[in-house]
Amino acid sequence: METPLQVFLPDCPFTSTADIIVTVPLPRDWGAYLWRFDKPYIFASELSTGEVVTFVSEAKCKETTAAQRQLTFDLCSAQHQRRALGFDDGQIFGATVVGDVLSMYCSTWENDIVSVYPVMSSFDLSTFPGFIACYIVLCKVSDYVRGEVNKVLKEWGTKDGKSKFEEVCRNAIDDP
Repeated sequence: METPLQVFLPDCPFTSTADIIVTVPLPRDWGAYLWRFDKPYIFASELSTGEVVTFVSEAKCKETTAAQRQLTFDLCSAQHQRRALGFDDGQIFGATVVGDVLSMYCSTWENDIVSVYPVMSSFDLSTFPGFIACYIVLCKVSDYVRGEVNKVLKEWGTKDGKSKFEEVCRNAIDDP
């Protein structure tokens, strides 16, 4: 069962920053397997439970460029983590929130380089229609991401899948 994400920000507008990374727990035996390595930190910053990054968000007061740069860094790190764990090189989504505007981004591998790009127009969160449209898109992204992660977790549960992921993880330790 997943722990619900709760975010609390000060109620004065345009005065807070928040960096959010949403994760999904890996099966316990996968996390225990990763801890056997000399350098388990290459898989995640928090390996106590073993988690894979599924979404990243950067909220800044008024600094659009700073939010985009940090989001790019986070999405690149998430792509490398997934590759080291043996996940397919799929899309990872993220968002920046600057003032009342949420902008969606996507990262993918292209010719062994992580590319990050905007995926749709921004949402004006100061209006009810903009907020609802954003909520619907985020729900769809969440469903898509959960489906992709569930495929991998289901594969880990098979003998061949577990062997495949263990080999990928060993190779990642040897050549991070």
